[in-house]
Amino acid sequence: MNYQGYQFHLKRKVVNRAGLQTEYMSCAQRTNGFPARLIVKTGAPVVVKNDHTCRPPAKPAIDARDEMNAMLESESQEDLGRVPGRVWDSVYADLKEKYLDRPFKVLSRQQGIKHVEHVRAVVNGGDFFRTIETEPHCFLSEMDECFFLLFNSTFVSKNALQRICGFAHPELIPILRQPGLALYIDGTFRVCPRPFKQIVIVMAYDASLDVYVPVVYVLATARCEKTYKYLLYWLQAAVNFQVKPRTVTCDFEKALINVVTGAFPMSVLVGCLFHWKQAIRRKLVGLRIPKEAIRTAMSPGIMDTLTVIPVDEIVSHEIPYVRSKIDERGHKKAWNTFWSYFSQTWMTNYKPSWWNVGEMILTNADIRNRTNNPVGSYNNLYKGCFKNGFPNPCVWQQVTKRAAVRVCEMLDQTRKNIRDPPSHLVIADPRFPADYPLDDLDE
Repeated sequence: MNYQGYQFHLKRKVVNRAGLQTEYMSCAQRTNGFPARLIVKTGAPVVVKNDHTCRPPAKPAIDARDEMNAMLESESQEDLGRVPGRVWDSVYADLKEKYLDRPFKVLSRQQGIKHVEHVRAVVNGGDFFRTIETEPHCFLSEMDECFFLLFNSTFVSKNALQRICGFAHPELIPILRQPGLALYIDGTFRVCPRPFKQIVIVMAYDASLDVYVPVVYVLATARCEKTYKYLLYWLQAAVNFQVKPRTVTCDFEKALINVVTGAFPMSVLVGCLFHWKQAIRRKLVGLRIPKEAIRTAMSPGIMDTLTVIPVDEIVSHEIPYVRSKIDERGHKKAWNTFWSYFSQTWMTNYKPSWWNVGEMILTNADIRNRTNNPVGSYNNLYKGCFKNGFPNPCVWQQVTKRAAVRVCEMLDQTRKNIRDPPSHLVIADPRFPADYPLDDLDE
């Protein structure tokens, strides 16, 4: 008897006085230890006893490891920017479709990833710096032979060889020639490929379209003054030294500030307001000032008024005003330490004109440059392009190419009124607090 695809043999048959028949059946492979049993009664449903564990003999597995090796080698060289794990996934899916329900042996995922990395290392000698200079990797794509590589330079710093590699879409570079340009320079470390230490993104504000544009991406193996000197030199060389920004916004890194002021002596340097407030908060937390007092100090109209008042009035008017708004009782010593730090760091070590809006207004600087938020916001989007944290350099290069192409497409669509410019933060209009003693400033 065949039941649900399994074969059963009659073990015994019983007929009761009413003439109803009961058959007891066992699995056809009972001699191999399979315990399935059936009880079949006349006019009643079949009763199954024990699980049916026998299976048809498995087909021999196909050894597809050599085939997978060959496919991995081929696909790993087609796109060096493709993550090794995804190369393995693609090859495995192709083999699975090929063999359907047939069992087959393959390399494990970890083995496949190592094989892809080995193949790529053999192809380029394990040298990313050589790879990015060769065709087609230095181009936007195999179909578009415009150079994405902007510069690839070495220098010696602290008795060690350092390198910076710059990349830019050729259609974006002319933005750097715009008169009255607003430049933003910021470093990020979250998706920086090894052996580099940081990615520096140079962003420009295109006033004609009201768009912030990431123009240049730079990989650097060091964070030092020489790095930024070479970076800005090659940046200017890309447009025949026609970069003349009105304002340059960056964070409060002394090495970067020194280079920016030297490279663009006629530009207004603007320290990032966000980084300024971040430094203030860190100091307050480090002095163990209560959270409630910190929250009050950092709320609108308190500490940030230091960035509004004219510089020559900060010590005589602004600091006393801020202190009058904060409850310093019980932590007077900590607050005195903080204000000593503020005077030394933000009035002496860093020029107040780098973070004070009052000075910016006197120099007619663009107030939108108070913050590096456009670069910070883009950094968050940029990080989202990398699914697995720190990528290898080739993957980083390919992903960055695609990001630059998307920016060009966005600009083209904006010019043609196909889409609106991306939204960005509304520029805050700096104002004095309502209760600030303005009369004292006129004396």
